[in-house]
Amino acid sequence: MSSEYSSPVNSPTPASIDGNNRHAINFRELKKELKGIEKLSIDNLDVKSWASELRLWIKYQNIDDPETIFTACVLTSTGEVRQVIEDMENDNEFSDDDDGDDDYEENDNNFPTLDKIINTLETFYGIKEDQNVLLRELRALKIKRNEKVKDFNIKYRTLYHKLDKRRKRKISVLDYADSLQNNHEAWKRVSLKDDISLNKAFSIAEKVDRLIPKSNQDSHENYYNNMNRRSNFNNSSFKKKSFTEVKKTEKGKKDSDVEELTKRMKNLTISTCFFCSEKGHRQFECPKLQAIINENRKQFYENQHLN
Repeated sequence: MSSEYSSPVNSPTPASIDGNNRHAINFRELKKELKGIEKLSIDNLDVKSWASELRLWIKYQNIDDPETIFTACVLTSTGEVRQVIEDMENDNEFSDDDDGDDDYEENDNNFPTLDKIINTLETFYGIKEDQNVLLRELRALKIKRNEKVKDFNIKYRTLYHKLDKRRKRKISVLDYADSLQNNHEAWKRVSLKDDISLNKAFSIAEKVDRLIPKSNQDSHENYYNNMNRRSNFNNSSFKKKSFTEVKKTEKGKKDSDVEELTKRMKNLTISTCFFCSEKGHRQFECPKLQAIINENRKQFYENQHLN
């Protein structure tokens, strides 16, 4: 689609008639201005691109008349699509604002706003994505192990920008932090910063991923895997030895089992948390870190409610 429009200086100025705030629209000149916008049709249902071109035209021509905007939508559509748009004129159904997300204010001339036209076309032709489904998908999105944060952020941003304004406000930095749990370093740093924007959180996570060597990021996982393998090996050896002792003699069986188990338990390595440095749990299980995250989340949603 071409986005070349004539200068606002050369555009026709609608003349007021009958004293009713109605405007005489020069259709010939209007068609010339809109010639660069590809018409919307059944064979070309790219509503987003069509709407983007119209918004550019409205911005650069400084158009604020609802009738002119509505007429432009009609002139840049054809066939059934044009009929759907024309049927919206004077339809009371479009006088109420359901979403509260329109970029253009409602008007008293019974002409639907551009956002209402876009919403109706997307709904009518089934190309509008369910906002609640998108919100659930975004919250369920998790970074994969060894996946680059930069690549993950592209997917996260793509889903986020599909949300309307109301649902975007439901996504916080803490929701984004939850999606980073498989990248411990990025998750830890973003989780403790609840007072920053999402874009800033994206930058922090990408910087951590870029500066900290991959070997260090994987050290936690490798440490836990080694501990599990060592524990499994010790348990296996203990079982074999116990079985041998049972075959040798029944006398003193219980005492020898207890002594062997006590010795094995002493030799087991206890996990150390990399966040609070206490033993007995791992970082992502840390109660102190989780308490901080929960408190930040609570304060965030309380502030959202007050606003």
